Amino acid sequence: MLRLPECSKHAGEHEDCGEHGSSAHDTHVHSVSFSAEIEVKEDAVKRWIGELLWAEAEKRRDGDAFGEDAHSEAAESIYRVKGILAIEGETNKVALQGVQELFDIEHTKEEWDTPRSCRFVFIGKNLNKAKLETSFLSACGPRPA
Repeated sequence: MLRLPECSKHAGEHEDCGEHGSSAHDTHVHSVSFSAEIEVKEDAVKRWIGELLWAEAEKRRDGDAFGEDAHSEAAESIYRVKGILAIEGETNKVALQGVQELFDIEHTKEEWDTPRSCRFVFIGKNLNKAKLETSFLSACGPRPA
């Protein structure tokens, strides 16, 4: 692990003394997570996450289609997404990683030792957990027979 030298002024507790540069933390940035005990089709997940991330990228470029400025305090933005997916027909876990509008799905060698489920963590600004979860289930959840 990389260890940075401590500031002798602060004896282990760093405060912004102005000697180390400053950082501003956006209090609207946070993480949300959810899981669903379902198996999904890989193409459905790719379509869902692609549409979700690409729509976010378009909002950042053009502003929200509903008239909300993409740079306003209330605008929702996804910065990162990570997930473990239970893909139909696959015996191993499938990993999802995304940054801004880019994402990758990787088939791992790790077998399931717990009930198969899809789990996600999103990091971003003003994220709406219910909206994310509902959109996932709508796009990827089981279809009525």
